[in-house]
Amino acid sequence: INDKDDKEGEYRHAFEIILKDGNSVVFAAKSAEEKNGWMAALISLQYRSTLERMLDTAMLQEEKEEQMRLPGAEVYRFAEPDSEENVVFEENVQSKSGIPIIKAGTVLKLIERLTFHMYAG
Repeated sequence: INDKDDKEGEYRHAFEIILKDGNSVVFAAKSAEEKNGWMAALISLQYRSTLERMLDTAMLQEEKEEQMRLPGAEVYRFAEPDSEENVVFEENVQSKSGIPIIKAGTVLKLIERLTFHMYAG
């Protein structure tokens, strides 16, 4: 996609799409805003998958670098690790997302599971 400068007598608000075989097509919009809209949409179509992969990679890298660390149980009461005394899971059953299904638990453990970012939803 190539932005064309306005030329008196030839075209205004134009842009060119250059095909892989070297041929090109020139389009003219009614206004500069319409031209910008079309060019943005075409660029988005052309590079969307590449940009999404780059964003996914950046987000995964960020997650690895900045894993959530909980304060100790004396400061944050939901930091208590899972144990047989505070949570019971269904055996041989998992949700579609792979998160274990809770059969029973203390009120604190149930609140933790209902509000934790990886389990909520």
